[in-house]
Order: sequence, then structure tokens, then C-alpha cells
Amino acid sequence: MKKKLVILIILFFFQGIFTNMHHPLMPYYVNSLALPQYMFGFYFAFMNLGIMIGGPFWGNLGDQGKKKLVVIIGYLIYGVNQALFGMGDVFGQWTLSGFRLLSGFGIAAATTIITSEIILLSDSNKQENKFSLN
Repeated sequence: MKKKLVILIILFFFQGIFTNMHHPLMPYYVNSLALPQYMFGFYFAFMNLGIMIGGPFWGNLGDQGKKKLVVIIGYLIYGVNQALFGMGDVFGQWTLSGFRLLSGFGIAAATTIITSEIILLSDSNKQENKFSLN
């Protein structure tokens, strides 16, 4: 049980790094596409909107079983849409927003399922609260 918990925490850690490495480069990317500066904010917001919409969807789907499959599908959706977003000179600025929305929707699968598994496996929810004020 502890080994699985450690693996999930490490996976979650690396997922956080890999899915956020590009953020410092986003202003440069938006400039290189000759887009208005405010599009950086839109792209960031669209990704977070996708995460907000996807979290409950993927959580419910994961509760029905096959959590590994849900996580893999989420990573695939994220990866494909980030690759499409990276080909920004081919698409318009609003199509790129759609790719960011779908990327957020996809990564919400992994974030939601892995977080729920970490919570379920942690010992903290099994231990008595030693710091109670009663």
C-alpha cells in the first residue's frame, strides 16, 4: 500500500512539472505568433476552464472503474491538444483556445484520479485526529 502511495505521489509530482514547464515560455510563444498580449491570459484561462469542467466528469467516470484507462485517455487528450496548440502558426487564435480548453479537460482526468487515489491510500484519513480541541 505504501509503495503504491509513493509511486502516485511521484507521478503527480512529475505530472505537475511536465504540464507547467511551458508556462514561462507562453508570453514569447504568443509574441512569436503575432497575437495580442491578452491572448496569453485567454489561453491560461481556457486551460483552467477545461480543468474545471473535466474534474467532475472524469471523477465520476473513474468512480465507475477502470481508473488507469481514464488516466491514460486523459493524458492522450492532453498530449494531442498540446501538440496541436504548439502548431499555432497553422491555426487561428480562437482555435488555439479550443485546444487549450481540451488540454485542460484531458489533464483533469489524471489530476482528479491520481489525487483521489492518494487521498484513499493515505493513512491520514484512518488515524484519529490527535489535535482536536475537545
